[in-house]
Amino acid sequence: MSGELLAIEITGDEVRAAVVWGGRRRFDIIDFALLKKETSDDDLPSVELIKALAERLRTTTRRAVFVSPMARAFELRMDRLKVSAMKRSQLLEAVKWEAEPYTGITGSNALIGVKYSLKQSGNTAEINYDDEQVPITVAAIERNVYRAVKERFRMAGFRLVRIYPPDVTFYMPLMMEKSELPRAILEIGQDYSNFAIVRGRSPELISTMAMSQESLSSHLSEEGFSQGLEDSLRFMARQVPTPEPLLLSGVGATDGDLVAYLNELCPTGATPLHLSRRAGISDTGVEAEYAVYGTVVGAAVRELLGSKEQCLGVNDDLTLAERLKKSAYLFPVVVTGLTLSLLFGHYGYMRYKETSYKQRTESLNKEIKERKARMEEQERLNTELSKVQAAILLGKKKQAFATGQSDVDLLAISTLLQDVGGAVPDKVILVSLAYEDGDNQVLSGVAAGQGVIGRFISDLQRRYWCSSVALTRVERKGEQHGLLFFELALKTRFKHGAAK
Repeated sequence: MSGELLAIEITGDEVRAAVVWGGRRRFDIIDFALLKKETSDDDLPSVELIKALAERLRTTTRRAVFVSPMARAFELRMDRLKVSAMKRSQLLEAVKWEAEPYTGITGSNALIGVKYSLKQSGNTAEINYDDEQVPITVAAIERNVYRAVKERFRMAGFRLVRIYPPDVTFYMPLMMEKSELPRAILEIGQDYSNFAIVRGRSPELISTMAMSQESLSSHLSEEGFSQGLEDSLRFMARQVPTPEPLLLSGVGATDGDLVAYLNELCPTGATPLHLSRRAGISDTGVEAEYAVYGTVVGAAVRELLGSKEQCLGVNDDLTLAERLKKSAYLFPVVVTGLTLSLLFGHYGYMRYKETSYKQRTESLNKEIKERKARMEEQERLNTELSKVQAAILLGKKKQAFATGQSDVDLLAISTLLQDVGGAVPDKVILVSLAYEDGDNQVLSGVAAGQGVIGRFISDLQRRYWCSSVALTRVERKGEQHGLLFFELALKTRFKHGAAK
C-alpha cells in the first residue's frame, strides 16, 4: 500500500506523530511533531490532541495507524504441520486463545495479528528448536480498547487502519534503506528498552530489556551503579554486528552522556538514529532529538510496506465469511443475489454472443456475395476475351485470303513436300514430316545404313529453301535386317510458311 499515512504514538506523557509517504521501494518522512498529553491518567489520545497534531503537520491523508504499549507482542511456537494446514482465519482463532498467559487478555476479548514463516531460518546465531515447531509472532490488544481508539480517530476525521505494538515498529526505520549489512538498533524508552539486529528487511534478533532511560542515567552516576545492568549492556554490545555502529532511538538517544557511554562501550561505536524530514529544511533542531520519532515512523513504514508486514498490526476487520456468519439472516439474500447475478450475467453474455454471431454471419454473407459477383465478372470477361481472340484469328485468316498469302503458303508447302520426296534415296523410307513452331520441321524415317542417311542429308542441304539439317536421333530397329530409325531437324528459309 503506497501513499501518505499519519502515525501517532503515545509514550509516557508525550504524544508523537509523523506523516510518512512511501511504498515498497521508497519512503519520505514529510514531517513529525510532539505534544504533551493533557492528562497523564488517560492512555488514549484525545480527539483534540489528534486534531492538533494533524493541523500542525498539515496532512491531507485520512488514513492513520496508532502505536501503543497497550498492544503487546509475544512469540509462541506451534506444530508446523498444523499451521501449514490452517487457513489464516483458523490460525487467528487458534492463536487468540493462547494470548491470555502472555498478555492477560482473554481469548473472547482479544484482537490479534500474527506473522510467521514455514521456511527454516538460515541464521546460525538463533537457538535451534525442534524442526516440527514453527515460531509465530503475535500482536494482541483488548477489543474494547481498540474500539475506543478507533472511535476517537473517527471523531477526529481519520480512519484507523491498524494498531501496532512498539516492539514490532522500533526497528522498522532501518528498512527505509536497502542495505544487506546487518545493523543493530536500541530503543531506550521511559519504561523499558528494545534491542534488535536487522539484516536487509528481516529482523534476526529482537529482545526487550528491563532498563529505562532513567535507570541508565542513574547507572552512569556513582551512586546508582548496577553490576547487573552493566553486564546486560556489555552482553548487548558484544552482539552488535560490525562494521555498522549501534543506532539509538527513543528518549535515551537525546541524552548526550548516555550516547557517549554507549559509544565507548560498543566496539563499532553508537550514534543516534538519523531521521530527515522533507518539511524540515529550515529546521535548526538537534538531529539527536529526532531519534525519539523512530518508533512512530517505524509504524508508518511497516504499514506502507504492504500486507506482508501489516499482518502484525491489529484491527477489527472481519472477513466476508465471518460477516455472513454473524448475519445469518442475510445468507439467503446473498445467495439469491449471487444466483440472480449469475443468471443475468449469463443471459447478458448469451445475448452478446448472439449479437456477435449475427453480425459475423451478415459480414460473411456480404463477403460471399461480393466474391461471387467478382467471379461472375471474371467469367464474363474471360468469355469476351475468347470471343475477341477468335474474331482476331478469323480476321487474320480473311486478310491472308484476301491478300493472296494463303496461296503463297500452299505453294511453299507443296514445294517442300515435292523436294523432300524427290531427295529420298533408295533404301530410305520416310515415316513422317511434322511442323514445329516457326520454320522448323522434323523428318523421321527408316534407312538401310548410315551412308544412305548421309546422302539424304547432303541432298536436302543442296535445296535452295534448306537453311540447315541436323541429325537428332539414330537407333537400330532390328538386329537381323540392320535397319536404322532416324530423325532430322530441318530448318527452312520460308517466312511464315512462304518461300523467299
